Formats: sequence, C-alpha cells, structure tokens
Amino acid sequence: MTDTADVVIVGGGVVGASAAYHLAAAGAGSVLVLERADELGTGATGACAGGFRHQFSSRVNILLSLESVRMILRFSEEHGLPLDVAQDGYLFLVRSEESWREFLAAVDLQRSLGVEVDILSPKEAAELIPGINEEGMVGATFGPKDGRSSLPPIPIKTPGPSRWK
Repeated sequence: MTDTADVVIVGGGVVGASAAYHLAAAGAGSVLVLERADELGTGATGACAGGFRHQFSSRVNILLSLESVRMILRFSEEHGLPLDVAQDGYLFLVRSEESWREFLAAVDLQRSLGVEVDILSPKEAAELIPGINEEGMVGATFGPKDGRSSLPPIPIKTPGPSRWK
C-alpha cells in the first residue's frame, strides 16, 4: 500500500462504498476508503431497515432518490449479488392542516420530477391499510414505487484502509 491516493473517502457505509466503486469504475485512479469500524457497512448502513422512497420535499433529494432507486432495481443484475426488492409503497398520514399544505406542495414538486404519488383522503388511506385510525387525519400521500430492499452482504473485514483501483 502506498502513502497517497487520488481520492480519499471518509466512511465505508453504503454511500462511501458506492462512491468509491463508481469513482474507481470511472477511472478516478486510486480510491482510498477510511472507515473507523473493523468492517465496511456496519455503522448506520448496517443498522438501517433498507427502505427507499421518492417522497421528499426538496428537489435534490427527489432527484437523488430517483437515481438511487434505479440503481437498487439494477443492483443484482449489475453486481451479481442477491438483493430482494419490494416496491409496495410508503404511506404518509398527515394530521394537521399546516403539514397537509406542505405535503401537497411536495406532491406537486414530486410529480413535476416524474414521481408517481397519490393523494388520498382519510377514508382511502383506511381502505388501503385496514385498521388505520382515520380520526384527526387530514389526508395521506402514497408512493407506490417506494419500498424496501434487503441489504447486500457488504460487511467486509478490513485490516486498515480499503483501496479500490
């Protein structure tokens, strides 16, 4: 191992590992990942539930999620690793008028960027998920392309800094 690198990434979770992989694949030179744990992917990444969604209120997060979900859906094919993906949706229940106005503005932005999202009445939300308490609910949004995935087996024992070339 040398004492220099063309690119240094701090953090070996899903974001750091993905950035390292894609930079190396793009020919960025020697890519060094610094991770304080003994294994990559064992911090916040290892503790996450694997959920993904498109329902955000900022343009940049929506655009990032659109590309991230495309990458998740192609992961097994591109990397040959198992990844179970279920796009069974995220349902957000809103219980205040102020929050509802914010959600509706976010839906307008989401739709303008190509996100499929439904606006539901409390009754429609309860029909979608039986047992939901409609009392006090103003409305709901449902993203049918949101979902969850299993995490690939990325924890990798590292004796020190990891390098991709």
